[in-house]
Amino acid sequence: MTLTGHVPRGMNAFDFIDAGADQINHVSFIYAAIVPDADPVAAAPPVDVARKLFALMRERGTVV
Repeated sequence: MTLTGHVPRGMNAFDFIDAGADQINHVSFIYAAIVPDADPVAAAPPVDVARKLFALMRERGTVV
């Protein structure tokens, strides 16, 4: 059985993957984990956080 869905309130993509998520349904949840509380138009994502999240997704086989 796979776990697919939206990242629940109170969690971020890192937490959701750690909880066993196989798929995250919208890329906006990925962006929110990389740039929390930022203006999506004005902010440039921090590269090191993005790399860490993408490495975790690759390691666990989590897709968007």
